[in-house]
Amino acid sequence: MTLTSHHLPRPAQHQPNVLLLHCHDLGRMVGCYGGNSAQTPHLDALAAQGALFDQHFACAPQGSPSRAGMYTGLHPNRHGLMGLSNEGIWNLSPEHPNLVTVMRTIGYWSLQVGVFHIGVEPFNYGFDESLRPHGADEIALAAIHGLEKRPRDRRFFAVVGFFEAHRPYQPQGVPLQDPETILVPPYLVDCPEGREELVRFFGEVNRLDCAVGRILQWLDAQGLASDTLVIFTTDHGIAMPLAKGTLYDPGLETALIMRWPGMIPEGRRVECLTSNVDFFPSLLSAIEAQDFLPFGLDGKDFWPAVVGGACQARTQIFAEITWHDFYQPMRCIRTETHKLIRNFTPGVGLSIPSDVLLSPFTRANREALRNWPRPEYELYDLERDPLERHNLAGQPEVAALEKDLRARLQRRLEYANDPILQGYVQPPAGYERILEKWRGGLPE
Repeated sequence: MTLTSHHLPRPAQHQPNVLLLHCHDLGRMVGCYGGNSAQTPHLDALAAQGALFDQHFACAPQGSPSRAGMYTGLHPNRHGLMGLSNEGIWNLSPEHPNLVTVMRTIGYWSLQVGVFHIGVEPFNYGFDESLRPHGADEIALAAIHGLEKRPRDRRFFAVVGFFEAHRPYQPQGVPLQDPETILVPPYLVDCPEGREELVRFFGEVNRLDCAVGRILQWLDAQGLASDTLVIFTTDHGIAMPLAKGTLYDPGLETALIMRWPGMIPEGRRVECLTSNVDFFPSLLSAIEAQDFLPFGLDGKDFWPAVVGGACQARTQIFAEITWHDFYQPMRCIRTETHKLIRNFTPGVGLSIPSDVLLSPFTRANREALRNWPRPEYELYDLERDPLERHNLAGQPEVAALEKDLRARLQRRLEYANDPILQGYVQPPAGYERILEKWRGGLPE
């Protein structure tokens, strides 16, 4: 489907600055979400001052396709970035209308700092300025430095990307917790080495929180906080087995926090089902620039729910993975109560991203992961079976539900003209070079 824009009217007279903070591999491991050991006072305060999304999911459990979904409002099978953009081999086409170019059209000055991960050169996607430091502390300083040089006669759209909490975990200089008291996610096999890893992981999360706090404190000091829409999110779930790289909820669940004083009620909980492809249309709705939206987006506008309206954005979300450092094409539909996964290469054994292979949790569960069943269809009752362990596909008592979900997923794939329907999805030339670097198996 060709994406075209509406005729471009004048933007709203009053629009906020927009600060988008995003990070790697965090899932919902933020203190304000509960059920975890994250020490994130700055993010917790941000949520208390604005809105927290309880059911926000990624369109893919991997970085580049998910991030591109946020920038374009399209699922990977439509925006085309169906693998990682590492080394510039697989990139989002700048031809796609994207959030940055639309914000620039509206009149915003745009800044990109740190992690980008949808293409090699941020300027190709419409940014006015790009700074590429590495490490949370350096990124926070660069973001502040970049914003201090902004044109004072224009609103800013700043996108600040943190590498944390991606492996390797190197939490030097941050307080570390007692491994005995760390909360281990229930889908992981508890083991002493895994607890030690979670200590390091939560150290990285704390470092991230401190860097976010530094930027927010600068906003306050500059008198910009009241006139800035601040958004914090991540790309997908944490880099642990049965999370990152899978379509189970731990791979797809993501944090989303939004603050805009005077517009978003403090302590707001957005309970409706949302996807990160909804980010593009919802942001333009927030700044009263809906008329600048391209036609034909997959994303839906959740902004009315943020400012106190009814939750009505979605009854279902879709997610997918095709290429990561392996080929394991899967698609899913998730409702409030159920999930259907279709494995296009069914078999036995769960493919594990190369960084997740390093986890002690992978070693502790290696036999189960080697023998993990991957039938063509998996159906889970998320209310009775939140860990997604009891596959109901093929059971007579859910036959009508399974038929309905299969049909809805198939209609979605046909609407998107998903290339998986034609068989094997060929990666770009050169992708095998980075696959060779990542190739590995489950530890002995």
